[in-house]
Amino acid sequence: MKEQERIIHLTLVSTSGAALYVYNLVQALSNKGFNVDFICPKDFDYIEHLNGTGVSVYPENPSPEEARGKLGKLTVFGKQASASIKIARKLKARGARMIHINFPGLHFTAVLMLLGLRLSGLKIVLTVHDVRPHHWLLPKILRFLEWSAIWAMYHLANALVVHHQHAKEILHAEFGIPNERISIIPPGEFSISDAPIAFPDQDTEITALAFGKLRQNKGMHLAIQAVQQLRGESYPIRLLIAGSTYASEINYWQTCKELIGRAPDGITVIEHYIKDDEVLDVIRQSHIFLLPYTDFFSQSGVALLGLSNGRPIVATAVGGIAELIMPGKTGIVISEPTVPAVKDALLQVIQMGSGQLSQMGRYAAEFCREHYSWESVAGKHLHLYNTFSGVD
Repeated sequence: MKEQERIIHLTLVSTSGAALYVYNLVQALSNKGFNVDFICPKDFDYIEHLNGTGVSVYPENPSPEEARGKLGKLTVFGKQASASIKIARKLKARGARMIHINFPGLHFTAVLMLLGLRLSGLKIVLTVHDVRPHHWLLPKILRFLEWSAIWAMYHLANALVVHHQHAKEILHAEFGIPNERISIIPPGEFSISDAPIAFPDQDTEITALAFGKLRQNKGMHLAIQAVQQLRGESYPIRLLIAGSTYASEINYWQTCKELIGRAPDGITVIEHYIKDDEVLDVIRQSHIFLLPYTDFFSQSGVALLGLSNGRPIVATAVGGIAELIMPGKTGIVISEPTVPAVKDALLQVIQMGSGQLSQMGRYAAEFCREHYSWESVAGKHLHLYNTFSGVD
């Protein structure tokens, strides 16, 4: 691929860490002098940040925030897919021949969108953040329909990007994607400060932060019970839960709130979407990021957020998280997703104390800047684009 050629980037998300990931990638490519046409929802959080960067922004898609209920989601994602195809066709007429998609929306509408883009003559790079869904939309009896949509989406793309080796293995073994179509490119770091964020002034208790979307696979119930048991044994540990929940996870979160209600001492909940201007304050209240995930097949933006800003992670070694944990340096491994295992890991944290945890946090931040810089990530993407003409 010649450097002067343009590439289209497309996303259907507008907020949260997903939008931040896309913004960082698009900006990093622009910083390298690459020409990017960016199709996004009209309320994409970082549109103003892209002004003057050389990125041509096309914020003409409906917002995913407009979706209400399952039928509403289907309607909005359908409108997004249709609008994206129209814009991409106009850009192709101006010389673009490749489109890179991050977060393509609902599987069923995403298949139609990718099919429309292929029929338009565009080659497609698709970044697969979650090889398997965090949460299936359909009941088990109909799950084959959802799996089929995901399978079709992967096979419609000319090339796929994943963030870690295990994801590549799943794509090959379960979905039949040839290895030569799959590139492993790690995500970039998420620093919100030039230096590791200082620990709380009050260090008599260790505060564990459970951050982000409140989903069942994140093992929030394990964190709650482990902290309750430790506090019941007079250990100096607190839990801060900060984030919002999906409509599909409301029953699970209600169960978690009932657990908290039985022994609420030492547990603080900030139950809403944490906006960018709140993230710094939330991290300042913590010593570690706690991720007792029960299953996980992608790379964790939450883990990278913690590490990038000077917080060790205490996590199960699932998905791409396994590549981020260096015991005693960047974090502590939770041996299995059970209350006793979470409790044992937190006991190690308490024994280390804030001094050693702070040293680990500084190492983690430096590690992320060295191995997960956006400049490096953009370079790997450019290499993929430049060799893409050989992918059929």
